[in-house]
Formats: sequence, C-alpha cells, structure tokens
Amino acid sequence: MDSFKATRPSEPLLLIGNKIDLENKIKISSEEGKEYAKKHNMEFIQTSAKEGSNVEEAFK
Repeated sequence: MDSFKATRPSEPLLLIGNKIDLENKIKISSEEGKEYAKKHNMEFIQTSAKEGSNVEEAFK
C-alpha cells in the first residue's frame, strides 16, 4: 500500500469487508476495519455479494 500511495497520493482508497452474511466466520470486526481504514486514510464499507448488500454502493 505504501508504494501505491507514493505513486498515486491523491487516488482515493476504499477498504471493503466482504461476506458479511457469514457472521459466524468474520475474522475482522467492523470496528477493526474502520480503525484500519481511518489510520490509512481510506473509506471503509462492508458488503455481501451473496445478499447484494452495499455492493453497488462500494463502486459509486
């Protein structure tokens, strides 16, 4: 990620947590995802391709 930011400093980044429909198998919590994204100046969204949750929003 550092090399990406070095070559494209103004490019927006989005961290996507997928498969939120598998609640019992989630290894990274929503809070951890949000904290990581904030620390690295990114947006964060959680999605479920299976359920269609937030998929379109992630690509806007």
